[in-house]
Amino acid sequence: MIQAKTTGLEQRYKALTHPLRLRAFLAFSTPHGRVATTAEIASELGLTVDQLSYHVRALERHGWLELVDESRKAGTGVIERFYRAVEVATYKEATWAALSPAERNIVSEEIVALMVADIAAADEAGSLASRIDTHLSRTPLVIDAHAWEEITGRLLDLYEAGDRAAADSVNRAAAGKSPCDGLISARFMTLFFEAAGWNTRPREPRRPWDPAEVESAIAPPSLTPSLGTRLKALTHPIRVRVFYAFNDPPGRTASPADLAAELGVPLEHMSYHVRALRDAGWIELVARERKGGATEHRYQGVHARLAPLYDYEAWAALSPRQRQTVAREVVALIIADVTAAAAAGTIDSRLDRHLHRAPLMLDERGLAELEQRVTELAEDTERIAAESAERVAAGATAAGEPVAARLALLLFEAPPRKGVSLKKSFS
Repeated sequence: MIQAKTTGLEQRYKALTHPLRLRAFLAFSTPHGRVATTAEIASELGLTVDQLSYHVRALERHGWLELVDESRKAGTGVIERFYRAVEVATYKEATWAALSPAERNIVSEEIVALMVADIAAADEAGSLASRIDTHLSRTPLVIDAHAWEEITGRLLDLYEAGDRAAADSVNRAAAGKSPCDGLISARFMTLFFEAAGWNTRPREPRRPWDPAEVESAIAPPSLTPSLGTRLKALTHPIRVRVFYAFNDPPGRTASPADLAAELGVPLEHMSYHVRALRDAGWIELVARERKGGATEHRYQGVHARLAPLYDYEAWAALSPRQRQTVAREVVALIIADVTAAAAAGTIDSRLDRHLHRAPLMLDERGLAELEQRVTELAEDTERIAAESAERVAAGATAAGEPVAARLALLLFEAPPRKGVSLKKSFS
């Protein structure tokens, strides 16, 4: 193997700020461990070899690609060079700060575009929600600086866990403990950035009316629905959007009329969906207000995230079509968040924001280990946000003003890429 020449850390990351070069590097990285020629990558990207060769040499020079083999193509005399990505490009605060705003924008656009393409390909192939251990979470947050720092630290640990799970999976496959054909092509993505469009101060929840006054409006304890039933209530696309609207920002209260206007849904339809979410335990009635000759009912979300998406038994109770419906709406909202933040200029406003896309090859054990770590972070986010809210309420100004944020975590099976031989890559 020819040793690649490396440069300074800052220059290495600046080398990825050319759109074609970054696209080529990410193609070499998909799937993890892939071995390919310049001609193969050029064909995938719709480029000529001449257009791409310069960028491949630059990637090798800066230590992003390594030459693993070269051979003479039969009957042509042409020497083919086979490359492999050395590592996943993880932009940490120091390397991100070394880039100009324009360079950061180029990188962000390319990473998000590939995320969207991965999601669309998985949805078309039916693999986005095919597994019951799929993880798709979107959490709206209002947090202080301490909470932001804790989440970023956990994300960096998570990236290392993903790398370890992939390496261990490949090693088991090489040792015959996990057949190469049994490795699962997966996508692991994280998005953590400042959100657009909301006042950063959490809204104070309204004081609930006396329980006797609202008793008729809520399901009695004896009729509390099962987890599977609760999740089935979210298999209508509008209800997923309504659920998240009630939790954005956290602590929000709203009436069916508020959300009907916000989401562009007729009031009578919105009222029906709100009642369904109330009966399933996703929202609760917190106040009644007299407006003219009518009474307005105001509700609040009970949970900030779709926790049952991480409950295998509840997720398995849904049909593949129902799982796909929920998954599509969740990822559509994530994409909408990114689009809004990009338009408002907040997606790259912080050096410690995260947009991470890792194509991984995992065996069942590796996938289970990584999914557990992802779920642990999703669950801990509620604690982190609650502790942040307590500091803000107590006037702990040392933690800084709270900011609105989005945390999205995705781990799903990806369709195999056409023309990519896993046996060749992992042999």
